[in-house]
Amino acid sequence: MRTIPVVALTAALTAGLTGVATAAPALAAPTTPPITAIGIPGEDLGTQPDAGAVEVRYADGRHQILYPSGYHAGDRFGTAVTELDVDGDSVSDLVVGAPGRDVGTAADAGAVYLFHGSSTGLRPWKVLTQGSGGVPGQAQAGAAFGSALSWSAGSSSVPRSLTVGAPRWDVGGAADAGAVALLSLTQSADPTVTGTLLTENSPELGSSAQAGDRLGAAVQGAGALAAPGRTVDGAKGAGAVYVRTDPRVAAYTRISQNTPGMPGTAEAGDGFGSALAYGAPSGLWIGVPGEDAGSLTDAGMVNTFGDTNEDGVPAEPGPAYTQNSTGPGGPVAGTAEAGDRFGAALASYPPSEQSDADVVLVGAPGEDLGTIRDAGMVNEIWGGGRSLTQASTAGIEEAGDRFGSSLVAGNGAGGNWTPRILVGAPGEDAGAGAVVVVSNGAAIWKQVTGSPEAGDGYGTALDARLG
Repeated sequence: MRTIPVVALTAALTAGLTGVATAAPALAAPTTPPITAIGIPGEDLGTQPDAGAVEVRYADGRHQILYPSGYHAGDRFGTAVTELDVDGDSVSDLVVGAPGRDVGTAADAGAVYLFHGSSTGLRPWKVLTQGSGGVPGQAQAGAAFGSALSWSAGSSSVPRSLTVGAPRWDVGGAADAGAVALLSLTQSADPTVTGTLLTENSPELGSSAQAGDRLGAAVQGAGALAAPGRTVDGAKGAGAVYVRTDPRVAAYTRISQNTPGMPGTAEAGDGFGSALAYGAPSGLWIGVPGEDAGSLTDAGMVNTFGDTNEDGVPAEPGPAYTQNSTGPGGPVAGTAEAGDRFGAALASYPPSEQSDADVVLVGAPGEDLGTIRDAGMVNEIWGGGRSLTQASTAGIEEAGDRFGSSLVAGNGAGGNWTPRILVGAPGEDAGAGAVVVVSNGAAIWKQVTGSPEAGDGYGTALDARLG
């Protein structure tokens, strides 16, 4: 891990707030997103290891380095990132999770940082911690508030909301049962925050909190809340997801691989719900990276919960996919192998304006390519059996790259229907990390705010304005 002098960091941030520093030229010329946020949770700041940072890149070549004020060792700022427009000015704002942040005497309680966007870049705005500023709950040691983030722009029937996971929140005597905060932010220059804290004991979820469930480890808006550590019919860590099948109703439905009609069987360590994404027409896609394929441990699987009702809301189990699947939506490239962890990350995009089916990207960061262990791969479902590797995009395949650990995809930005895909490879260069951009070409990005160092984890989290 790198130690960047505090003076250098301060200068970079100041440049970002007044004029935004100029990045090094790209290695290739893909169609880059207007703005991309890249989490670097292992970044050392001064003498503080793993304090964390976020690199923000703009399509015109500018970049910023963002980090928390009064940073400390182990904050892991940049573990989660999401872009949003809080104040309605059509300029991207940014939310960053720092699940290792201490709050008062509560070690690793976690915090969420809001940065306000403008024509000159992003600037610090608000810090959200539990028990203050309208955020529900109390700061709890080890809760890891900010581990997962998701923004829902809302609609006429569903309010705008920021969903924040705290998967290590203790519920009574159930350690690491987890919690999720559903936050509403008023559309203003000084947004007011209100919210609701959900645990598995909440009436809306209608369940009972168990130790190690880790509710909030993955979230998709306010409509899907994952508890990948949930014990299901005695299978520890099989995993479950709470789905709100009607966005106008507060109640959630708990689904797992033992839900009637759901392909697969809940087994210990499956991690059902480790990743979540929406994609038409199948509705909710659910990563199960710990799924065994016969004797192949952790080969991975993806379930769907779709067959949408008349309101377009997922309502029933749909098909499942592995790297041995041939259809529908297949064939899927590659072959299921032990440790592939197919389903560790998910994203989707519409291939065209007229398409009724999204292309769904599935990360398999443990995929071995020939003799190169854990190089990683991204599969496309409903994409003609295509796959992405570093050899087919940009960079060099190396052991431990874990290409496909994080994914963002989109299409139709500004009316320009050109798919844009970003793939995180946080294991690149002994864990310094990298991000591969694919769109009308490909380029590999490495950290430009300083020199990449082992353990930084550049690309652990990603978000971008992609249409």
